[in-house]
Amino acid sequence: MKSPLILLIVLGTVLVVIAIALSLSPSANPGAIQKLLPRAMEGFALVERIERGEPVFTEQGELYSSHAFFAPLSASEYEKHIDRLGVAIYLFKDESGAKKVEELLLSGIQPELIQVSNRTVALIGGVEQLRLLWQKKRLLYEILVTAARGGEKPELLKRAALAAAQASIESEGAK
Repeated sequence: MKSPLILLIVLGTVLVVIAIALSLSPSANPGAIQKLLPRAMEGFALVERIERGEPVFTEQGELYSSHAFFAPLSASEYEKHIDRLGVAIYLFKDESGAKKVEELLLSGIQPELIQVSNRTVALIGGVEQLRLLWQKKRLLYEILVTAARGGEKPELLKRAALAAAQASIESEGAK
């Protein structure tokens, strides 16, 4: 009599532990990767945060993505030079899918590889827009900074993109 009862208790405990683990997994909880997006950046105001349930990179196994868009604050050094800054995080079924998309986005381009908080980040772009890409396990991070019309200053685009990368990496630790 005690054996079936003990077996049921053990089985129930295992199922509860599995359910808790799955609820904490980013693949089970789309809001989990949104927590990795920066909430604030110096010189910028958060305009919008979006969770996209419909993947863009379906062939590569994207599950979903989260995006944050920022606009320069008035009177900031970025005001007349940057139109918008976006941060996107894509979650894939496995690391190879994230790697394939990173390779796809970098195909035919020779990016500048830079270090941001011990991460190798690919920097692409120039006068009108600048993009940063890096992968961490099943996540692919993308930062896109676009110049305001007539305000093309590549050094400001790069500074803003690097600040967004740093803020994204810091958000990982705050999760």
